[in-house]
Amino acid sequence: MISLEVFSELLEVLYSAPLKAEMWDQFLDLLCKATDSSGAFLLCADMSLGHSIRSQGGVMLSTQDVEAYRDSYVSRDLYRIQVIRHQALGVVDLDTLMPRATLLASDLYRDILAPSDLIYPGLAVFTCELRRMEAISLWRSEAQGPMTAEATHILKLLYPHIKSALEIRRALGVSEDLRQQTSAIADASPTPTLLVSHDRTLLQANAAARKLLDKGEGVLLRNGQLHAIHRTSDAELRKLLAGFQTQLELSAAPRLSNPIHLLRASHRAPLNAVASPTQYAPGHHAVLLLITDPERPPYTPEDALRELYKLTPAEVDICAGLLSGNSLQEVAWHRKVSLGTVRGQLKNIFLKTATTSQSELTRLLMQLPVAPPETDAP
Repeated sequence: MISLEVFSELLEVLYSAPLKAEMWDQFLDLLCKATDSSGAFLLCADMSLGHSIRSQGGVMLSTQDVEAYRDSYVSRDLYRIQVIRHQALGVVDLDTLMPRATLLASDLYRDILAPSDLIYPGLAVFTCELRRMEAISLWRSEAQGPMTAEATHILKLLYPHIKSALEIRRALGVSEDLRQQTSAIADASPTPTLLVSHDRTLLQANAAARKLLDKGEGVLLRNGQLHAIHRTSDAELRKLLAGFQTQLELSAAPRLSNPIHLLRASHRAPLNAVASPTQYAPGHHAVLLLITDPERPPYTPEDALRELYKLTPAEVDICAGLLSGNSLQEVAWHRKVSLGTVRGQLKNIFLKTATTSQSELTRLLMQLPVAPPETDAP
């Protein structure tokens, strides 16, 4: 049985990861230790980066192996193919997806997994959509044997927390070095971003944050200081800011915050806020506050496809799937249509985008603008 201390450490590191990408590696290291596994890998596919290994812990694959997986083996990853085909979610019983003998006969196993003694797999799938796939694979050595009931239980306990951390990561849409670049908050970012002193004084805000403050949507300015509009949320905000100040006074290593809710005046879902300590001038510390709206997904290349090329929803789905690293067959499985239907729709996409091949279309899609359109919506 996993101890409370170990579980708490896993959660602390996990909820730091959305704002500090290297913490994903640390979390996967801890996950390997907790489950007695050799290696763990965060596998992600999306429209911006295709399908790749974003983070890894325990036994580390070489840069060459990671690149080889991305460039040559993704389309031959038999577990990935079966997950897409069956739309599997949760902690997956891999024996129900594919006979183990099939894995052992694959090129991926022979060329990448076996040389690192990664023999017995476990898998948790968090998102399986045409536009996005997110999963963590655990691997055990020959000596460790197959995944145990205890290891599977730990993965199931962590599952909702990992899913939440991945959602925060997507919603924030920040780069891994954002904390080091807070002195230049970009107005182009659709995420409301504020730099606040420990006494709540607003030091800087981007355009999205200023619009949020003008509307009094969850937060407002009162005499130059940041407040939440609801008493409960305001107490949480005060506690969060004071906590960072205490850490600095004690010369403790500052830690990223867990998310807090900012209740709205309406009955809509609360805003989410995550904070990070930062130095905005020599000897002066502040808190970077990022606020996301769970009801308002970020602007993506899909919007540009509709605006620039007048693609239908089905055609946008196909483009999104190709950019996420899916084959045409996998796109068909996701959309629950025939491969012939997808090929016919792809021909229409070629005509509308003035492209003549799948590779040419992919190059075009990777260069699409993603700046959010102007809107007065809250």
